[in-house]
Amino acid sequence: MKNTRIFLIFLASTFFWGHSIQSSFAAEVTFKANATIKYKEYSDEVEEKGQKKALKSILKKVRAKFNKTQKRLYSKHKKEFVPIFMDEDHDDAFIIGFEIAKEKNDEKKRRYKVTIRAKVDMEAIDAWFIDKSGAGQQEVGDGSSFAVLFYARTEVSRQAYLAKKARVSSTENVDSLKEESGESGGKSMDVAQSKTLSATKTGGSTTTKADNVVWQPNLALSQKAQAAVVSALNESGFTTKKAEMMRGVQTLEELLGQIPASGRLPTKIQKEYYFAMEDSNVDLFGIGFLDVGAGKNDPARGKSVVTANITFDVMTSEGETLANVPFTPVRGSGTNQGEARVNAINAAAALAMQTVVAKLQQKGIR
Repeated sequence: MKNTRIFLIFLASTFFWGHSIQSSFAAEVTFKANATIKYKEYSDEVEEKGQKKALKSILKKVRAKFNKTQKRLYSKHKKEFVPIFMDEDHDDAFIIGFEIAKEKNDEKKRRYKVTIRAKVDMEAIDAWFIDKSGAGQQEVGDGSSFAVLFYARTEVSRQAYLAKKARVSSTENVDSLKEESGESGGKSMDVAQSKTLSATKTGGSTTTKADNVVWQPNLALSQKAQAAVVSALNESGFTTKKAEMMRGVQTLEELLGQIPASGRLPTKIQKEYYFAMEDSNVDLFGIGFLDVGAGKNDPARGKSVVTANITFDVMTSEGETLANVPFTPVRGSGTNQGEARVNAINAAAALAMQTVVAKLQQKGIR
């Protein structure tokens, strides 16, 4: 019986851009800022200038919370963004609450000081940036590209170790006193004597060593897993194709021949895919693997059961993690080991893609 670790490569098109645009801000955030205006003659205009100056300071604080993509979009659409932010009466206003917390007019120094509080709708800002991004401008079927790396290895040998037991013992020493008669004058004296009494207590623990497993890349199973993942993504509305079509990357067969004993893809190879993303206009990169267990036969029921453990991460070309599926077990059953293995792979792929798609959509990736 064999265990399987799976990995494959393919490319998927999806609605992107919201991935690096969506922030982790609370829906509404209150900011506070101060401003001072010098004047020759005090008027309502002075007060208005002071409030606008304080509001610009709040804008600066809001901008400090932007991620890299939002900062880039802000620079591009600054002339459109700033007027919306500064006008609380705008139809798409980002400021949903505004108040003067403190103000003072120093007539001797001819200075007007004001402190304002503004409640900013950060979700509205997120949505505005998404609309200005590629995702917001795309129609169905015009999504950005999604490259996924996924590979497979089969277990060729397993060395199991017996459990080791450790015993613990302890010994106690007891001192005693004995009364004796002295030889001179018949006088009695106490003489201390030491007696050693052994009291042994036993206990212990059991230690089990992990099995030593040898893995070997399996191209056939990788291709089966590829078909399963592509199918799952297609059902979610994505259009997929092999990432081997990207410029400067290796074929799946070439890649599997370079997987080290640890099973981890070398950093050097991972960087090749990041570089290829930029050259091929790919926006998202997913890395995942699947461990397919040896399986068990149930003669009484005439079925075989195989457990597959899948993990999957989706990242940007800058290495920012957008969505992930932690190590999750999924079972597959069939009339034999082969059928059960295929069913486990299909079920694991479907679960992972459903989870990833849901998480990405929550971040504005449609």
